[in-house]
Amino acid sequence: ARRPPPPPRPGRGEDRPRNALPRRPLRRDGARGGGRTDGGPGGDDDIGSGDGGRRFERGGGPRGAVTLTPASAAVGKRRGSHSHDDPRNGCRRRHGSPGPRRGERSGSGQASRPWHRRHHYAQERRRLRLEDWFLAVQLLLNWDDQKTISAEHMERFLKRFLESDARSKHRVTPRLSSEIFLRGVLRTLWDIDRLLRVANPGDELKRFTASSPLLLSILRVMTYEFMWMPTGTVRMAQMSANDLMERCGMAGRTDREWVTGAVSRMRTAFEKMHMDWEKKRRAREERKRREQEEHAA
Repeated sequence: ARRPPPPPRPGRGEDRPRNALPRRPLRRDGARGGGRTDGGPGGDDDIGSGDGGRRFERGGGPRGAVTLTPASAAVGKRRGSHSHDDPRNGCRRRHGSPGPRRGERSGSGQASRPWHRRHHYAQERRRLRLEDWFLAVQLLLNWDDQKTISAEHMERFLKRFLESDARSKHRVTPRLSSEIFLRGVLRTLWDIDRLLRVANPGDELKRFTASSPLLLSILRVMTYEFMWMPTGTVRMAQMSANDLMERCGMAGRTDREWVTGAVSRMRTAFEKMHMDWEKKRRAREERKRREQEEHAA
């Protein structure tokens, strides 16, 4: 058999549900502005009379329209004045930092992108290196390689060139790396000429360099650069030579083409020299390892 429902608790009637609360009498339009209603003094109709505050009124209009006070006005009244607020971004202060917008990274400019920074850094390095090459060419044009001079004379000549000619005549401010590069070119000039004769045909080299000291200086500078650049391609060597010839104002088309070919031959010769040296080094290490194993056995 089904269990009967429990009896009602004392003091509570059965005509009203447990969760129902007594409703407050609603205020009509006639009571707006603080006036008294038919409820008499002290009645419930005086609740919420007067201006200010948030209101919720039902049944006040002819069709029972609902009147809501905007939340922004209430917030403005609580804060006093919102003249300093930014209407485009809620309550954010105008004088404050707006911060990154939604979907936007902080510092999303082109200069802050990693690939742009790497590209700019590579361009700056190439520009500075081209300035060093240009200064080396101008130094060799004023250098007399037919005389045997001492190290002190070479240092005085280099110092005079860096302090006077480089700044006033060529409009280039030399750096410490520029001084080191130029000193290396002067000290290894004999080795540079030897490598030029090995990598290029002797007759063509004599014919082109005898009539153009600028061509010989450019070849010397490129050879010294290849001596200290273990990696690279023929295309990179050609681009470097073209940039240097453009910087020095070399006009002859035949001379430019021959310099490009000579640079390509030198780059290939240096690559072969590096490969042969690496092969000999590996063979020497392998032979030494076998000797150590035989000695240990």
